[in-house]
Amino acid sequence: MIVLSIVVLVVISFLVPTVNSFFQQRSEMLELQSQIAAEQEEQAQLQSELIRWDDPEFVRQQARERLNLVMPGEHRYQVMGDAAEESQDVEELEAAEVRQDLPWAEALWDSLVRSAATE
Repeated sequence: MIVLSIVVLVVISFLVPTVNSFFQQRSEMLELQSQIAAEQEEQAQLQSELIRWDDPEFVRQQARERLNLVMPGEHRYQVMGDAAEESQDVEELEAAEVRQDLPWAEALWDSLVRSAATE
């Protein structure tokens, strides 16, 4: 009985590290499979975006929106700000206050507009 219990303890001592490494590797494998699935999903999205760029109409639309380009013979107009938004800004700010959240040219224009509105 003592010999049998010693043999069982030796077998258990050999199996415990093996089983432990098996479960560790299995969890790593599942984690890597989820990463692979996420990367494949991202690759599919990038492929669909690449296919969209093959469409000439999409390229024209992006050139209009991102680069402000127009087709020959067309005229481009740009609206600066919203009238309701400007009136709210003028009411909220004092005439001498300079807005720090704007680039310098827009801040100059804003100060001119507010000074004309207060007179």
